[in-house]
Amino acid sequence: MNRTTILLAVAAMAVLPLMQGCGSDAQVIEQDRSITSIDQIDIQDFRSAASTLTRKMLEDPRFVSEVQRLKAQTPGGAAPIMKISKVKNDTMLKVDMRGFLVDPMEAEISKSNTVDFFAEDAEAQSLAKMNEMRSGQAPRLPDLVLYGTVRELTAEAGRTKQASYVFHLKLANASGITVWQDDKLITKQGTHNAVGM
Repeated sequence: MNRTTILLAVAAMAVLPLMQGCGSDAQVIEQDRSITSIDQIDIQDFRSAASTLTRKMLEDPRFVSEVQRLKAQTPGGAAPIMKISKVKNDTMLKVDMRGFLVDPMEAEISKSNTVDFFAEDAEAQSLAKMNEMRSGQAPRLPDLVLYGTVRELTAEAGRTKQASYVFHLKLANASGITVWQDDKLITKQGTHNAVGM
């Protein structure tokens, strides 16, 4: 065995433990177990808020009544059209409200077959315009608009820090009347970030 071969063997033995250690603690976590960050909204917070608010809206008697009223006014009893407008981020955090809150809600509401959604995509609107020119029928406009705000309030007492996030949503009809509103409060408290359930 020559000197070069010995040096390569020693180098490989030195690097091997480092390679084995890289990423060895990586793991797939269960959906209900996550890192709890006191000073930010986590993906689990968005999931919880979207699920709770969607369920509350779909089960609300006034919402159910409004959907039935709108169906009765539509030829053929077609489902009302809903538009989810901007959810204002009134926190200090840079968060994609559309991706983390609005899209999951839209997906959940779609599964209920209660309403159809107004497509704001440029291609979808272009297609609607082409259809209007061909058929002479104007596309249907939204019957309901969902909008809201996410607010944050923090407090500290000694080493303990608390952060509260309020997800508040409102639903209005085409007459500008609020037919439903509710909120979801998420409060976190601790002295430092930790793994939570």
